[in-house]
Amino acid sequence: HNPQRSWCGLDDPARHLVKTLRGQLTIWLAGVLTITGLLSGLAAGYVTLAEQDGLFDDQLRQIALSVGDTPSAAGDSYRITAGANPEDRIVVRILARNGTLIRNSDPSADVPLANTTGFSDHLDGDITWRIFTLVTDQRVIQVAQESEVRADGAMQSAINTILPIVLLIPMS
Repeated sequence: HNPQRSWCGLDDPARHLVKTLRGQLTIWLAGVLTITGLLSGLAAGYVTLAEQDGLFDDQLRQIALSVGDTPSAAGDSYRITAGANPEDRIVVRILARNGTLIRNSDPSADVPLANTTGFSDHLDGDITWRIFTLVTDQRVIQVAQESEVRADGAMQSAINTILPIVLLIPMS
């Protein structure tokens, strides 16, 4: 029995080479998995942000298409009250084509009147509004939501998408 051929029949220099190759392969594999995981997490987060923005826009459009001409049940001077969830704050304003106000769910929101159907963004002090305007022959309907609320919701969804990927990287 030769003491230098104790590990799988290999001598010390060969054993060192195997350990080095194993170490190198482990480092490379860990690096590839980490980079792949991070890139896929970033891609998933980006796609989620874009999808959420589209969903929020669809929500504004659907509200504009389904809202009626009647004043708010709380009256035209209705405002979001203390304790209400700010994420629920969606402003609805309806005007007759002659400019007569039919409904305004939150008079404190400064939403500029638009003359064409579509989306726009408006800065009101320190609040940026995302606005959908629907112009018909009889009326103009505007539905607005704070951009910060939209961004926070989209970011939370992106984090919820990325988190499992990031947690799985070390486990891999």
